Amino acid sequence: MAKKWAKRKKVWKKAWKWKKWEWKEGKNKMPKISFIKGVSVKGLTKKQKNAMNRHKKHHTAKHLRSMVRSMKRGKTFTQSHSIAMKKVGKWNG
Repeated sequence: MAKKWAKRKKVWKKAWKWKKWEWKEGKNKMPKISFIKGVSVKGLTKKQKNAMNRHKKHHTAKHLRSMVRSMKRGKTFTQSHSIAMKKVGKWNG
């Protein structure tokens, strides 16, 4: 019993460092903020988020927003990219 309390105490201290935290089943679950260039990528898969993270260097937030919208509707990364290029274009700079 004492050991479990000691573990919880450590987790609690760890959680206190951050301003936003949740307490679930004795483990700290930190909320992951998933924004890329100010665009929320909350509904995407991990693979799509990684691809968007690499993609952000070459494109504007408007382009990324358009891509995220179409990916959430079921399009693939490549399909959503071509749609965004037609609608929004690419960053020229």
